Amino acid sequence: MTSAATHQILANPAIEDFPLDYTPEALNLIYTLTSGQPYLL
Repeated sequence: MTSAATHQILANPAIEDFPLDYTPEALNLIYTLTSGQPYLL
C-alpha cells in the first residue's frame, strides 16, 4: 500500500466507536515499520 493509503486507513478506521488520533510522525513510523503491508496494519 502507499503511504497515503496507509495514513487514510489508520486515521479513519471502519469502526466508528473506536476513535484514534495519531500524530503524523506516528503514521510515518507505522508505515516505515510495516512497509505498507496490509496484514500488518
